[in-house]
Amino acid sequence: MAENRRGDPGKKNPRKKPGPPWKPAEDVVLKKLHADGHGRNEIAKMMGRPPGTIKRHADELGLSWDRSATAVAVQARVARMAEKRQRLAEALLDASLRAVEDLDLPATVVELSRECEWVEHTTARPNAADQQRLMTVAGIGSQRHRDLVDMDSDRGASAAVSLIEGLVSGLRGRRDGDDTSTSG
Repeated sequence: MAENRRGDPGKKNPRKKPGPPWKPAEDVVLKKLHADGHGRNEIAKMMGRPPGTIKRHADELGLSWDRSATAVAVQARVARMAEKRQRLAEALLDASLRAVEDLDLPATVVELSRECEWVEHTTARPNAADQQRLMTVAGIGSQRHRDLVDMDSDRGASAAVSLIEGLVSGLRGRRDGDDTSTSG
């Protein structure tokens, strides 16, 4: 009989209620999700089970998560995010350009007349307040474009690599029981 933390025979942890029993069909789902390249924690969320349960059953099934495959998946995700940032940067630059071009276009103005009726007329250019809004849009869009381009430049990549390497080093230290990696 197993003992709990108090040394009493019976349940392993009297404060935790056990989850529903593991079903053989869940082995099939676990194998499929593992084969599809999902990580342990992701599978746990998808299956509604604790990560420890997933790990235990994966071990019983002989499944493991190869860290090199994880690294490849992370690299692929980073590449997809860089592509999305590139598309976003292009869209921001296009929106900025449209805002600047709109400064010289005729503007439709809708006003409330003295008779409380809406009156529409066209002006040669937007009014001062609208011109200011257009310039704000153009300025913010071009700044965010530059921020995104800088993020993907070599300088941004080097900073990201340094951050990731520091995190990996810290995690390895914790895994190996080396607490010096987390102390300052």
